[in-house]
Amino acid sequence: MRTIRDYQFIADEDRGAVAAIGNFDGVHLGHQAALNLVQEIAKESGSHVGTLTFEPHPREYFAPTSTAFRLMSADAKANRLEKLGVERLYQLNFNAALSALSAREFARDVIHNALGLTHVIVGADFCFGKDRIEFAISSIPLGGYVKLLDENNIETSEKVNKIDLKRAFNRQPLIKRFLIVAAGPLINIILGILIFSFIFMHGSKQIKPSISELPISSEAYQLGLRAGDEIASLDGSEIKSLEDLLTSIKDQKNVFQDVGLKRNGEITHIKNLLWTDEIKVFPYGLPILIQSVEAGSIAEKIGLRTHDQMLMVDQIPIKDIPDLIASVQKNWSQSYSLTIKRENIIQLIHIDKEVFESKVDKKRIGIALGYDDVIIKTHLVEVKRTFEESIKKSLVQTYAFFNLTLKTFKNLLTQKTDFKDLGGPIAIAHMASSSFVEGIFPYIQFIGLISLNIGILNLLPIPLLDGGYLLFYLIEFVRRKPLSNKKMMISQRVGMLILGLLTGIALYNDACRYLLGS
Repeated sequence: MRTIRDYQFIADEDRGAVAAIGNFDGVHLGHQAALNLVQEIAKESGSHVGTLTFEPHPREYFAPTSTAFRLMSADAKANRLEKLGVERLYQLNFNAALSALSAREFARDVIHNALGLTHVIVGADFCFGKDRIEFAISSIPLGGYVKLLDENNIETSEKVNKIDLKRAFNRQPLIKRFLIVAAGPLINIILGILIFSFIFMHGSKQIKPSISELPISSEAYQLGLRAGDEIASLDGSEIKSLEDLLTSIKDQKNVFQDVGLKRNGEITHIKNLLWTDEIKVFPYGLPILIQSVEAGSIAEKIGLRTHDQMLMVDQIPIKDIPDLIASVQKNWSQSYSLTIKRENIIQLIHIDKEVFESKVDKKRIGIALGYDDVIIKTHLVEVKRTFEESIKKSLVQTYAFFNLTLKTFKNLLTQKTDFKDLGGPIAIAHMASSSFVEGIFPYIQFIGLISLNIGILNLLPIPLLDGGYLLFYLIEFVRRKPLSNKKMMISQRVGMLILGLLTGIALYNDACRYLLGS
């Protein structure tokens, strides 16, 4: 066995080995398993079997006055490694220069450039570099985590060495701890914003901002607005899609000084338009179709099927989905009738109030609604946005999604939303697969949505989540002292219970929905 102590001056014959890196104090069974793997790779590649270790031990270097802790001397370790088949022992001098290297510098300057190691094996807990920060990329990149050096770690019994106490997370200033914990979910949110900005800039198919229906007697008609017109601008602001239009008119009381209309490929303008409920926009008036029926729901009990067209509620015509939902909720717990069209045959379905028993608070009959895809496709337009527009729209969308998440959790607690609506990993995988089939950009958009979801959920003030820790730090700021370990542990257990229950419900729903078909 050859021993190499200076990585800056090394013979060519000592380069290119397959090596396991570690301190190898005691050379226990874990070390031996790593060396066995090194030997297998070295045999396949025709390379030398090597180990990379350090003398003095890093702990001895950082704390020279501390009590000795080593199991084996350097000579005894070398002798043991030789017996285990090591051919090249890289026993590097651990000094100020080596300890100052970052992980990247150590990998580049020592492992690659100096020693020329072809393969490297390390233990799961090994890390090197200034401040000993360890990074890893998983084969399935579904997020990340940070294992913090903390002497009050209530999740493990791991102890912090005295030499590392100054770096312990719990000893950092409050503001630093707050920012470190907040960084994770904020990065997820920022990534989501950037992905959506990219999608908006690249362009996507969206519904045209067109007028569906307008009474002849209306003031808007007298001003020159017609059914079929596309709204091109409102008071100088460009309207590119139906979403833009709905955002601009959501107040329903706006008077627009200048309205740009696109009609037969030409732009015309009308002045002083009061936007009222009489002005109906696309897809108002399109056939409303049932896209899916929930198993065990009221809809299934009364005989509704996928592809049924909804025509009337109690003989009152329904022309858009919001009107249909409002009518169903208005007649909740009452007997009423639904008029549907099934395979070109008009049918009347009577709903007795008895079917609403035990579901009085839900106000949903269990159907997903939509419009005819063939007709919708004829009203699509490619919409691209500038960088500034994309960022602004992404921020607005993120804010709306954040509010929706909070509302969903509130509704779950108040039972306004059924726990059956929760989905888990199988549901996510199913949606990911569906988006991938649609194309690369729908899939990227789905990834952005998941990133936003993870970031926002992690900010919820539930113990074990980042938001729970942030709540603890706010309490610490107000109290001028941290919570006791006992209270932290109780809170963590409560958080674990909450997350465990939600996860269990989601997995159960996934199994029923996708595996059992119920």
